[in-house]
Amino acid sequence: MNIAALASAFLLLLAVGHQYANAFAVNPRGFGNSASGGVGSKSKKRLVDEGVVEKIKEVNVSPSVSPVMAAYALSARGAEMQQQGRLNGAVSAFTEALALHPTADRRFLLAMALEENGEPHKAVAMYDWACQSHDAGADAILRHDAAIKLADLCANDLGDVERAIRYVDAAMAEDGYAHSTFSNAAAFDQKAFYLAEQGNLGEAILLWDAAIEGTEEGELVTHNNMGEEAVSRAVARSHLGRFFRAVANILLGHDQEAKAAFATLPVECQYMVDSWNYIATAHYPQEQRVLQSVQPVRQNGRRKVGRLFTGPFTILEEALASARPNGLVCEFGVFHGKSIRILASMVGRDIVDGFDTFEGIPEAWGDDPAGTYTAAAEIPPVPDNVRFHVGLFSDTLPGYVASLEPPEDLPVRLINVDCDLYQGTVEILYHLANRIGPGCVICFDEYLMTPTWPEDEYKAFQEACAKFKWEYEYLSFSLFSKQVVVRITASESFVG
Repeated sequence: MNIAALASAFLLLLAVGHQYANAFAVNPRGFGNSASGGVGSKSKKRLVDEGVVEKIKEVNVSPSVSPVMAAYALSARGAEMQQQGRLNGAVSAFTEALALHPTADRRFLLAMALEENGEPHKAVAMYDWACQSHDAGADAILRHDAAIKLADLCANDLGDVERAIRYVDAAMAEDGYAHSTFSNAAAFDQKAFYLAEQGNLGEAILLWDAAIEGTEEGELVTHNNMGEEAVSRAVARSHLGRFFRAVANILLGHDQEAKAAFATLPVECQYMVDSWNYIATAHYPQEQRVLQSVQPVRQNGRRKVGRLFTGPFTILEEALASARPNGLVCEFGVFHGKSIRILASMVGRDIVDGFDTFEGIPEAWGDDPAGTYTAAAEIPPVPDNVRFHVGLFSDTLPGYVASLEPPEDLPVRLINVDCDLYQGTVEILYHLANRIGPGCVICFDEYLMTPTWPEDEYKAFQEACAKFKWEYEYLSFSLFSKQVVVRITASESFVG
């Protein structure tokens, strides 16, 4: 393969990477992009098709190959590994490529791999460099995309919403980028969530209006020039914008307007409305309802707002702060390790126990077949205070529990349930029941806002409450991240 052909293939690789960034900019957790249409899907769209990878793989990395050509080949190898879910290897390959031939493009590719691998601080450094770069390989599209990705990481993985807003504004102000109503819709939508989290609901509604208008205009363009998946994304984005705008209106007391908006949503979005109705009828803490509908206040120097639009970092931070001061901290469903790293950073030297097969879900979940969300059996790099228990919960939990100190000496402080499945959640709660008592906090990652939520984590928890005579209070809900946090207030199963 000649240099021109290789370069052409690599540029296609990078272009598809930019399409990835733009496709998920509306909500980088993948709202509306799962096969089932669920909000907050964790499914990953791989960066390149196999044809592009195979073309670049024809060049082998050897001492006789120039550094530039070797960097092309390593970038292709990294893309192939990322496509397979082998993110540790992908990060290594992209890092080697960057060392051989440092460009803004390669930093962007490495940043995407680091982000997916749950290493937000390193990803931020790479995106930020690409965002600020004005070298020959850093065009306006790359800088725009890097700023959008930085906004997502800052808000959802670092808990810094104000910084996230600055990055969205930088993307919107990028000279040379082909701004249009449609291309700006994703940024409008993203910023709307951040403003809503801060309690600026009026401004958020205006941005959701602009995002919906841009998406609907873009649907016509998409139908003519792009594929079915892009059309599906545009339609889903419009539906989600209408839903969240309606919730914001309810919080501002505009109930009739919100009711009319809910009525315009198609039947496949009913699970979103049902999720809100469950929250609103009796369960959303009144203090948070008030806080969400007014300008945010500060308590002990910290911003205090409701959490309907909040990302994972803040949810986990507040869950841990609301739990008893000591005890077990466990995560069930680790994937690439993003949330377990967050927890590990928050507990000092205390141990965080992580449970996963790292081979994907063991059974089908909605339209996702068994094996979805695989980490390709790779154990993610984590801090020293994380211990992994690899295998099915039914195989690892009995031995783990038997190895612990008595329940009265070592109760559960916090459980992060991110296994998605009903059966997995049942097993978690059953094996830890005698350690779950007053002050135990449980964070559920898919409690609401999926098409099957009444049959999944929600159902397993409600059954456990009946079986073990648990009483509880809801501490927070996030329609944005689908997370729900509960605190146990009474328990007949607790031995303590």
